[in-house]
Amino acid sequence: MDFISTITTGETLAIFGRTFVVFFFAFLVLRFLGRRHLAHFTYTDLLFVNAIGSIVGAIMISGEEKADLLVAVVAIAFAGLMVKGINTLSAHSSNLASLFYGSARLIIKDGAIIQSGLSREDFTEEDLMRLLREQSVSAIGEVRRAFLESDGELSVVLHKNHKKS
Repeated sequence: MDFISTITTGETLAIFGRTFVVFFFAFLVLRFLGRRHLAHFTYTDLLFVNAIGSIVGAIMISGEEKADLLVAVVAIAFAGLMVKGINTLSAHSSNLASLFYGSARLIIKDGAIIQSGLSREDFTEEDLMRLLREQSVSAIGEVRRAFLESDGELSVVLHKNHKKS
């Protein structure tokens, strides 16, 4: 409880002010990046979230002598512009998209699990079965093709005589 008593009202208000400014600015940068970033995280999304978290945490908690508010805003803006740039470049080049985001990996072909595909992704058969159940697939034999997407989702193409229930 000594910690609470050592913070003055002025310091508390400064923390609230820094938190509000950095939080609001980070929110605006995320809005600028678009809705795609809300659905599934890619490698760049995870790096961006980690960077934002570090910057926001430092400025919210630290006093002005440890973390400058303007530096935090510039860092968040630059990180956001980097992600936007990567997205723009990736939209125009499939090679860059594959480099930055990865590509889908075939893990089931004609009802047979492709073990090499699973092992390259550090995925187990148990992981695969869980994802298939989430897709309402009860047996591997129902699956014509299944791909592990770069965002960790499973895309399933069933044989024509099988329908998802």
